[in-house]
Amino acid sequence: MTEAATKGAPGALDLLLYSVAVAVGAVLWAVMRVAAVFDPAGVPFALPVTDTPVDVQLEGEASPASRVLTQAAVLVPDLDVTGRVFLVVSAVLTVIGTLVVVGALIRVALAFRAGDFFARRVTRGLTLIGATVFATALLVMLSDAMARRSAMETLGLVYEPLGMLDLVAFAPAWIAAIVFGVLAGAFAHGERLQRDVRGLV
Repeated sequence: MTEAATKGAPGALDLLLYSVAVAVGAVLWAVMRVAAVFDPAGVPFALPVTDTPVDVQLEGEASPASRVLTQAAVLVPDLDVTGRVFLVVSAVLTVIGTLVVVGALIRVALAFRAGDFFARRVTRGLTLIGATVFATALLVMLSDAMARRSAMETLGLVYEPLGMLDLVAFAPAWIAAIVFGVLAGAFAHGERLQRDVRGLV
């Protein structure tokens, strides 16, 4: 490995450390979320509220102020088995997706550190990251929606299907999937150009 190649991927080791930290954090988060699903006090859900003016004093404010309530965090103590299963599935999908992305990032980082910027493993790694982010976000969104449906039915409320707000909540994931897809295409093009240049030499 040349000195130029080594300098060509600054921060690769930092990325490895951050990736491991994210993986550990994701596992701990999933454990806490699964534990919360079986909390006797109830499972919290953010449910829509008919626009209602209320006087609320936010933390740090000196006095209450009039605001419009659109969502409320509600504890559902008697959530059925189906709802709990979907919440557990959502947490498991999130941690699996995170671990797959972290593994792919580590693979890409190692390739960069070795100076292989336009290698096949880089293209595959970026493609895997984009596909995993998209699939995980979609499946988690659907799982959360089904769990919310169970919660609303438990409370005797009419379930509202997925709306634009549900899609907007996952906008960062959609954008990240597109970005990694574009990067994969760019590196694949670079890989082809590099292969063609080597063929001419």
